[in-house]
Amino acid sequence: MADSKPLDIVDENDVIIGKINDDEIQLKKGIVRSSAILLFNSKGELFLQKRASNKSRYPLYWDFSAAGFVDSGETYDVAAARELKEELGVAKTPSELEFVSKELIILDMKIWLSIYKLVYDGPIKIEKSEVDSGKFFSLDEIKQLAESGGKVVPVVISTLQSMNLLR
Repeated sequence: MADSKPLDIVDENDVIIGKINDDEIQLKKGIVRSSAILLFNSKGELFLQKRASNKSRYPLYWDFSAAGFVDSGETYDVAAARELKEELGVAKTPSELEFVSKELIILDMKIWLSIYKLVYDGPIKIEKSEVDSGKFFSLDEIKQLAESGGKVVPVVISTLQSMNLLR
């Protein structure tokens, strides 16, 4: 497992008010920053990753194409590009990612989540320490998976609904 990294704690206005190590995230209250990537192919299918079994949150659940916390001092777009490379082996610059939205998510923890989109038909190389597996789904398949009680991280469904991609 990777070494613990410092994360910024922010307030409801996304202003930095402190720091925490990522391995302490469950122990403290506060809002952290995270970035997620929606990786579509040219057919309009969305790549979802199945989280590794060793993850403390939502192990073996379907998740965003790539996602992770924004390291202290890092920007949302740089974190998105880093996670895309680390988890799926897809090297893109932050400017190649299309910004979609940023919102405060309150589920089992509070997160400022910045969403990016990329259309990509190239190779994907899954990092097994981060991701169990992954595949492209049609949006109808994702909707059916969620409606049938499939293991999908809740914020993925709420994000796709807020983008009017799942109806």
